[in-house]
Amino acid sequence: MLRKKKDKRFNLLLLQEGEIYYQDFACTHYPNKTGRNKSPGRLHFCSHSLFFVPDDTRSAIQCYLFESFTSNITPFVPTGDLFKPHNKDNMFYFNCKSITEMKRQNKVHPYIVKPNTEQVIFGLTFLTTNQLISKILPVQQLWSTTTNKTRLVEKLNQIYEKEHQDFTFDVTWMEDFRELKLTETNCTKVTPLLESPGRILITNERIYFQPFCNISSKPVKKYNLRYVSRVVKRRHSLRQVGLEIYLEDDKSIFFSFKNQKERDSTFLTLLKQPSLSNVLRNDQGNMTQRWQKGLVSNFDYLLYINFIADRSFNDLTQYPVMPWVIQDYASETLNLNDANTFRDLSKPIGALNPARLKRFKQRYNEMPEPKFLYGSHYSTPGYVLYYLVRQAPEYMLKLQNGRFDAPDREFHSIQSTWNSVLTGDSDVKELIPEFYQSNGDFLINSQQLDLGTMSNMRRVHHVTLPPWANNDARQFVSLNRRALESEYVSNHLHLWIDLIFGEKQRGRSSVAFDNVFYYLTYEGNVDLESITDPIEKESIMAQVREFGQTPKQVFHRAHPKRFSNDDAKQVEDDDDDLDLMNLMEQLKQPVLNHHDDDRDLIEKNDEFDVSQLLTTNFNTKSTLLSTKVPSRRELRNLKMESNSSPTLSPSKNQINHSFRHLKRDFQIKMHRDKVSSVTLHQDRIISTSHDATVKISSTVTKKQIRRIAECGQVTLSDSCMHDSTLFVASWDNHIYSYSIEYGKVLDSLPAHDDAVTKMISRGDEMVSTSWDSTVKLWNFSHHSGLNRSPTWQHQCDDPVLSLAMMSDDGNHLGACGTESGDVVIFDVRAKRSLIDFSAHTDAVTSVAFMNQQRIVTCSKDRHVKIFSVSGGQEMKSFQLTESLRCLATDGNVIVTGGDAGVVNVWNDDGVNVGEQNFVCGSAVTCLNVVDGVGTMLVGTSDGDLIFYKK
Repeated sequence: MLRKKKDKRFNLLLLQEGEIYYQDFACTHYPNKTGRNKSPGRLHFCSHSLFFVPDDTRSAIQCYLFESFTSNITPFVPTGDLFKPHNKDNMFYFNCKSITEMKRQNKVHPYIVKPNTEQVIFGLTFLTTNQLISKILPVQQLWSTTTNKTRLVEKLNQIYEKEHQDFTFDVTWMEDFRELKLTETNCTKVTPLLESPGRILITNERIYFQPFCNISSKPVKKYNLRYVSRVVKRRHSLRQVGLEIYLEDDKSIFFSFKNQKERDSTFLTLLKQPSLSNVLRNDQGNMTQRWQKGLVSNFDYLLYINFIADRSFNDLTQYPVMPWVIQDYASETLNLNDANTFRDLSKPIGALNPARLKRFKQRYNEMPEPKFLYGSHYSTPGYVLYYLVRQAPEYMLKLQNGRFDAPDREFHSIQSTWNSVLTGDSDVKELIPEFYQSNGDFLINSQQLDLGTMSNMRRVHHVTLPPWANNDARQFVSLNRRALESEYVSNHLHLWIDLIFGEKQRGRSSVAFDNVFYYLTYEGNVDLESITDPIEKESIMAQVREFGQTPKQVFHRAHPKRFSNDDAKQVEDDDDDLDLMNLMEQLKQPVLNHHDDDRDLIEKNDEFDVSQLLTTNFNTKSTLLSTKVPSRRELRNLKMESNSSPTLSPSKNQINHSFRHLKRDFQIKMHRDKVSSVTLHQDRIISTSHDATVKISSTVTKKQIRRIAECGQVTLSDSCMHDSTLFVASWDNHIYSYSIEYGKVLDSLPAHDDAVTKMISRGDEMVSTSWDSTVKLWNFSHHSGLNRSPTWQHQCDDPVLSLAMMSDDGNHLGACGTESGDVVIFDVRAKRSLIDFSAHTDAVTSVAFMNQQRIVTCSKDRHVKIFSVSGGQEMKSFQLTESLRCLATDGNVIVTGGDAGVVNVWNDDGVNVGEQNFVCGSAVTCLNVVDGVGTMLVGTSDGDLIFYKK
């Protein structure tokens, strides 16, 4: 069955704080009583509102708040034929004072509230009006009879919890019926600004989570215990109820439980499983010693401390915190050898300005207990999104009820932000990890968001960088990181750690060092379990969300200073027998820490995948426990290759590539619909098409020699050869085996649960991908088909559209791109995924290995990007003027095809280095470059096949 296009516009971020999602219905919206200009779509029913999401993405999503309703939902009696096929049994209307519009033209923008005087009319596709009313009326009546909104939300939550208190996990979703059920309970999955209640089930093989709401295209999330790399107890909303589970692909899942007892029981159940038992013991003292000796960078050590202090990328109230280290944002060059370049790390941000600190202390002395110096915090959800608004605008809109901040208060300039944290009476914010390890995209308004105009009439667009960054976001991040790793910061960083994570965080020391924040931000200062009044509890929770949370205190004595170069040299001389290889091997193993009288499973390396945050590629992974063991000198003199300044690109004439001197040999009309794939087998060209046929043509006669129409009745997406058998991928979920010798279909394998998108054969194996979000590895059978079951499969988060395998026979790496813009790199020999990162803002339409170190991708978002294979770090990126459908590479240059109908040749800086443009007449839908042969095959949307050769 063909898959319905996923509704990517509507998501839970559009809901209000505390709003519950119930279900959705197929419907048609009628803007007036005449029945004209009707719009099909879906109606989403939530606890605070109804959302109508039209199928036409140019039209805005409309939100109807129950509090603005002026009538109940009422049956509507249509007149005339324009309302057909709807009738009085499945039509309804209601009146409301206002309508909120979102995502007009499918773009993110502040919500637009419009007054409304017209009836809002809908026709249902499957339900009757009475069935809909029975679902919505109880919620609507609560809104019309309850005046206190906090009480109302509490009632809605109680009803929702009561409905699901007897909810049990649907065991039909289990991967294997032989799995042993170990524990099952209700919990909440936590992601930034969102909490999704559901049911967690742990078996001896997997973790399952089934959300109560049905908004997800995947009703059940499944996580194999074999891929769990660490399990950590977390606090959530000032309560010890959180559990964060990290996977080998560096994703993490954060669950919050009803109480600490249920959390601890789930934690112990996991740790008793054999797949999690092979661990080594370690303590944080060892990590501190490694940092002192220069074996760990400042950045990685700070991430590590954040990790053990309960900071998580899944929880914006506990987002990892990093220090400002530079105070010079005016000079043309950044002098890292001058102490005046750096901020005083012995003082909190609020104490850097003596005049402001004097005012704070005066207020503090006049204040009753509990006293505080600073009414705001250095890390809050608002501050995190202040920095990330350009990459996560929907999160800012959710946080601020559909609005961006006032333009003058937005993040528009590094210098202005630094001035604000020095002088503002309510601004003491520190930085976030993206300032020290990212590609700098969070500083660029790549989505062209309308962030408003400041009072000086300047439009808020890209962040204005200091002069020493040369208007280059990457260079800014690179120099920031160099400053963080500089000798000055290394000699003083322990003082800042004392303030944020150590002995000066609380008690008398915090008063002595001007480091006192609002009492609710500290762990243990309020017992939410003892508060029975829901209004009081919600008030405290709102303050937690507003003020953020102080990290858990990690160090109770003064943190040791990092060794200077001379000290480190002395340590080396005194410890020549230090076995670095053995040390790094230990670090690559899972380790255990003691915490709250239980064990915390800590991953074999402390890499944090920030790319999972907010579904955008904010960051690259830490190099803390890289498998490469650097020398001591290299560790002391950090070289950030990934953030280095770009080198000059060679000219066209200096680049030697496979596409020089290619000439069009022939172009023929091969298919009645667009070509989906083209391959060369000896002197035969094999093409598949949306016209449901495979055609084989000759490069010698330049004519079609065979037409195959027996592989299903729907789109054929790809093909590959093994021996004399042709394998064909179809949108009917099957892979067909066709004998070239006998001219017939040998087998039809139901390989996936949705359309098969790509296939590649390597030796005795084949890899396939699908809209069902899986990558599968198959073995060829002895009877020229495929074995009925895959030998391995990987479940991605979204439909998989593109696939590549490294051409080197000695290599076993593959990569795939998804509809949401993610890339997954996997190892077919080890049968596991290696890394998963967000590469684009739209579908990844093509992916290819340039060599063993680099991978190139293109997307509907018009970008071509190059990433490192080892870490998924973005190395190069350039934007074109067309939506891209396919690419190929010979390792030196990149060839792209897209909607413009031209094949272009680019170097990795986005400079067109082709001696000619290959004009194809219509959109280029597929490309194939045959290594070593000097040929290029092109398929177009008009069904043309074009063959180029030297």
